[in-house]
Amino acid sequence: MSRRTDTRDISNASDHVLKNVRGFVGGVEELLRATAHFSGEGLAAARSRVEGQVEDLRESIGDAQAFALDQTRRAAHDTDRYVHKKPWQAIGIAMAAGVVLGYLSNRR
Repeated sequence: MSRRTDTRDISNASDHVLKNVRGFVGGVEELLRATAHFSGEGLAAARSRVEGQVEDLRESIGDAQAFALDQTRRAAHDTDRYVHKKPWQAIGIAMAAGVVLGYLSNRR
């Protein structure tokens, strides 16, 4: 039960971070578009560096999403395999979790 809560918390936190990073990238891209008509060697070099960093960040986000999706699929597959291999233990675990959740919900 604690692991499931931890997983949900991690998922919510990662969604929040991903949303913030996407917002940041969008803001940087908007800034780059807004300053496109400005000239100068230093500005052009800075724009080029920032554009490269934004592209690297996009690739990193894509890799992180792919990794998280792969881990989720793997966990679902492992859980399915465990339940099929040991159905009575899975039923017992589910029943115990239900009893604990019922007890905790009645305490509040």
